[in-house]
Amino acid sequence: MKRTELIEVLARVNTCTADNPIAPALSYVQFTGKEAKAFNGVQAISTPFETEFPFIVQGKFLETFLKSLSSTDVELVMNGQYLNVKCGKMKIQVDTLDPEDFLFSKDREIEGTKVYVLSPNFFRGVEECLSFASSEQVKENQNGVYLIETNIFSTDGNRIAKSVNGTTEECNVFLPEKFCSILLKLKKGQKADGVLLVTDNTVTYYDGGIVLTTAISTLDALDFAFFSKYYQKEENYITISNEMRDVLSRATLVLGTEEKKVVNVSVDRTEWTFTADSFSSRYEETITTNVDFFGGLEFSINLTSFINSIKYAETLALFVEDITPFILLKNKEVDFTAIIATV
Repeated sequence: MKRTELIEVLARVNTCTADNPIAPALSYVQFTGKEAKAFNGVQAISTPFETEFPFIVQGKFLETFLKSLSSTDVELVMNGQYLNVKCGKMKIQVDTLDPEDFLFSKDREIEGTKVYVLSPNFFRGVEECLSFASSEQVKENQNGVYLIETNIFSTDGNRIAKSVNGTTEECNVFLPEKFCSILLKLKKGQKADGVLLVTDNTVTYYDGGIVLTTAISTLDALDFAFFSKYYQKEENYITISNEMRDVLSRATLVLGTEEKKVVNVSVDRTEWTFTADSFSSRYEETITTNVDFFGGLEFSINLTSFINSIKYAETLALFVEDITPFILLKNKEVDFTAIIATV
């Protein structure tokens, strides 16, 4: 078989292998003869791949080793409990796992499964919203994205994101961060042509090739109904210019070693002044925007969070409620919007 083809399938299924000294079987990949499978204890994946015989090997080791070679073809031969891998003049013998010791997830349940067709830009919506989710494992109900009705939502407690690129019919399920990250690693930048299969305790992505399953917890859904009240008219949005992005990059340099990376913003009609103070220096720069904000406004923002937030947005607006300013974001397609609370 072709070495690159074997590397490609190993890279795919290794998204669901784990480095686990307590249960080393979680680091193995199973080749059944027709499929390649892996399971890390929570997520499971399978993808079509034909081999002449079944075997179970350490996936990441074999992938890394094959990448170090240059020969076009690779030959696999079973020798008792060992797999002989021959590539050009190189030959290596690797240990295999007994099928009885391989930890696996059972096949997805068909009965009671709800099927949801994905919007074409589903993966883009997941990517955008996942960047607004909490990275803290202790915040279980924020460490991932929600599919609510036909939309995707996420929050980290200070920011909220929404994409309309969810499912084509109403759905209500929470997708954990790890599942989303694996899905994006496999499908980022592609149009969605698969479905989600949802049971009471699992979610499976299926597109005829990749089958990716994750266990899900029963989480109380967060209420994002208030999202619509932060609506602003089109003329209230300013362009997030390259000049503004450059200012934020320079502020990052100034605050490089500071524990709290906070930028102060003063808005006076069309002028926005950004200031950043570090232990050894002070930075200030003013830019001119395309919207006149009457009355003036001052607020502070978490610099790292803000730079990450505008990665997927082209315009922003300000909204004040109970003297607290909020920043509203949207992209040019207007299918992704977000809210950021100032500090």
